[in-house]
Amino acid sequence: MTIQKFAQLEVPGLLGEKEVHPGSLGDVKAETRSLDVTIANRPGCETGFWECTPGSFPRTIKSGEIMHILAGAGSFQPEDGDKVNFAAGDTLFFPADTRGLWEIRETVRKLYVMV
Repeated sequence: MTIQKFAQLEVPGLLGEKEVHPGSLGDVKAETRSLDVTIANRPGCETGFWECTPGSFPRTIKSGEIMHILAGAGSFQPEDGDKVNFAAGDTLFFPADTRGLWEIRETVRKLYVMV
């Protein structure tokens, strides 16, 4: 078994090229980049790092998600609930089919696991 280690300071240099988020709303177009991490003997396990610049866009992912916010701040307004503000150090658990609107205020970097 090989343990993969990603030091917090190394992650930005490992993320892919920036792409304009296709669902961006308003004048500010959020840009995202990511690094998918493969875990041996866990086919179908989707995990990695994701970064997003300020902007607003709908959540279109159907999977449930566990995320730990490494940097930045923003909020998520679910279609059927109260707005959730988050910042570096917070951990969020999204049930499958959570729909709503992301609002990124400060560039966010997160570690995620899709479930």
